[in-house]
Amino acid sequence: MWMQMSGIAIEGEEAFRIGLANWFVPDEQLMEFTLEKASLLARGPVYAMGIVKQLIHQGYQQDLSQHLPLASRAQGLTRNTFDHKEGVQAFIEKRQANYRGE
Repeated sequence: MWMQMSGIAIEGEEAFRIGLANWFVPDEQLMEFTLEKASLLARGPVYAMGIVKQLIHQGYQQDLSQHLPLASRAQGLTRNTFDHKEGVQAFIEKRQANYRGE
């Protein structure tokens, strides 16, 4: 909030150091790094990731007693997907999961 109210900007290294950013990447490595992270997300269980994103946003406006039933229901929704079964099987077989978004 201090940064927003004061208008003070900080450099990338400082943002990383104080936990405001997850990574600090030199300019010349930025495109490769970004594509690598985007590819990682694209290979993930997109249906479950969408539900997680929705739960995070809802969680900002709810207390825990309101949020836990939604999280429980979300687990039920994702438990019956191909991606969940594939993820469990890949874990058992110690291999990379091949998610399909279903």
